[in-house]
Amino acid sequence: MLDTVGPELQVVNKTDHPISLQVDSLVVLTPDQDKEATSNLLPINFGGLSKAVKTGDTIFIGQYLFTGSETTSVWLEVTEVKGEDVVCLIKNSATLAGSLFTLHVSQIHIDLPTLTDKDKEVISTWGVRNNIDFLSLSYTRHAEDVRQAREYLSKLGD
Repeated sequence: MLDTVGPELQVVNKTDHPISLQVDSLVVLTPDQDKEATSNLLPINFGGLSKAVKTGDTIFIGQYLFTGSETTSVWLEVTEVKGEDVVCLIKNSATLAGSLFTLHVSQIHIDLPTLTDKDKEVISTWGVRNNIDFLSLSYTRHAEDVRQAREYLSKLGD
């Protein structure tokens, strides 16, 4: 079995330092990955977020499912969009420790393919070499995603 990554949005922390986020503070999500992650600036791997969200939308960032009881995930509310940056109000205190954190926004469409170029590379190399017999297609949105994955697999052959 091979599980694809899919169109996963991520916060990128290039430092070894945990990021401490305090409730009722503001944090800016920016597609500028050259910037360092701090308690008020989080670089993300997607340049289209500012076009996809609006004031009042909620954003979840963390490594695990958000339950509200842990302190390793954060819930944000969009307060403003400034160019490519998204300004958010922090709804719970949290410490993000690590280098990559999943970013999830409910009720919006992110214009990224379900089967990414990186997924295709892994399938065509590691997957073929290891004779995978099952593909878990992450972040599948509709039947067309499955059809496209099947078409890609068919091109690879047996």
